Amino acid sequence: MHQEISRLEIPTVKRSFDLDDTIIAIDVAIQGPSGSGDYRFALDTGATQTTIALPVLRLIGCNDLNKIGDAEVVTGSGVETFPIFLLPAVEALDLTRSAFAVMGMSFPEKASFAGVLGKDFLRGKVLTIDFRVGTIELQ
Repeated sequence: MHQEISRLEIPTVKRSFDLDDTIIAIDVAIQGPSGSGDYRFALDTGATQTTIALPVLRLIGCNDLNKIGDAEVVTGSGVETFPIFLLPAVEALDLTRSAFAVMGMSFPEKASFAGVLGKDFLRGKVLTIDFRVGTIELQ
């Protein structure tokens, strides 16, 4: 008897981005110890860890008393140390990461984003970026 193999449906989220923007902007909802908010992040597949601007982290209740550690990062100016915080939830592209560690960092004043969505958030997923039409797809 012939057995039919069914193909599993993989949930896919597709979003557009502005090809003329300097970043691939992603809407991100973050929940902190005493607050939450929706922010614009830059998608950065080269960033090891998701990073959020320190003023934003302070707004949602992160401070020196609730940081879980520090990370040493090699930058263009040398090795710098940045705080790590454990957030109850980070949501983007219909994906929620719970108990998610993020790094706090100061961004330039003219930065058009509040954070960087890194590889750690995307781990275990398939991300397709189409620069011809300005879409991202996450499976």
